[in-house]
Amino acid sequence: MRIWIFGVRGSTPTPGPEFVRYGGHTSCLAVALDGERPSLIVDAGTGIRLASDLFKGSPDLFNGRPYEGAILLGHMHWDHTQGLPFFAVRCRARRSCRSTTTAALPPRSAADRRPD
Repeated sequence: MRIWIFGVRGSTPTPGPEFVRYGGHTSCLAVALDGERPSLIVDAGTGIRLASDLFKGSPDLFNGRPYEGAILLGHMHWDHTQGLPFFAVRCRARRSCRSTTTAALPPRSAADRRPD
């Protein structure tokens, strides 16, 4: 398995030299099985723009083809969705890209939500 980390920041992107080590983009990572193209993107914060740039410029990853896979949004806060308009490799006709959020999962019972 290979994982690319494109953003790890919280609520807002944070530019500046003091953020160079870990980056200033909000949450986004991509996952691929060994030897395969990435087929899962977790969260679509501002880091997804970097994912788009990498995938467009990596012939070994995508061979000029758009991303096909899923985007899993951890939750619907702005810092997990604000990069979607900038995910250029997704914007192609006749391609499959599913987006889902944990809110689409079956609700837990009230007993599961009570603290111990």
